[in-house]
Amino acid sequence: LAYRRRHGSNKMLVINDIATLVKKAPKPPHLEYIN
Repeated sequence: LAYRRRHGSNKMLVINDIATLVKKAPKPPHLEYIN
């Protein structure tokens, strides 16, 4: 996520990464970090 944000500020890519992480983990602790 951080790599893509630094490499190219494409919001869709970031949203896709977040969605993928959420699907992989039912209770992802990284959501607090994002918010």
